[in-house]
Amino acid sequence: MVREEGLLPTRRTYHLLLSGHLRNRNIVKAMDVIQRMLKAGFGIDARTHATIISAYRALGPDVVVQTCA
Repeated sequence: MVREEGLLPTRRTYHLLLSGHLRNRNIVKAMDVIQRMLKAGFGIDARTHATIISAYRALGPDVVVQTCA
C-alpha cells in the first residue's frame, strides 16, 4: 500500500518501528530498522539515541548510549 500510494517512510516512522522492536526485546529487528533508516538517508541523531535509550534501560545500561542521548 505504501508503494502504491507513493508514500515514503519518515524518520519518525523508523523511530516508531525501532521503539516497538526494542520494547519487544527484538534486537535483531531493531538493528535491521536502523540499517534501513541509514540506507534511506536518515542518519542517527539525538532523537534516534533518545528512542534507543528509552527502551535500552530494560536491556541493560550502556554509558556510550546514555551519553549520546
